[in-house]
Amino acid sequence: NYGVLSTHDHELIEQFKLEVYPIYQQLADRATLDTVAKHISYVAKQNYTHPVGYFKKAAKDYLKRFIL
Repeated sequence: NYGVLSTHDHELIEQFKLEVYPIYQQLADRATLDTVAKHISYVAKQNYTHPVGYFKKAAKDYLKRFIL
């Protein structure tokens, strides 16, 4: 297990790619990769039961800071 996801949980990894990655891509387009990396690092340290939903909400909330 490396951080947030097990490398063996292919279904969860695919779900992240489909649902979470596009939001972080939008964030990277408006901020910097360093900003995105720091946000992912912060979110990954939190306690959560459903990581996909937690990451989606956290990324969307953070993205709001960069949309005028």
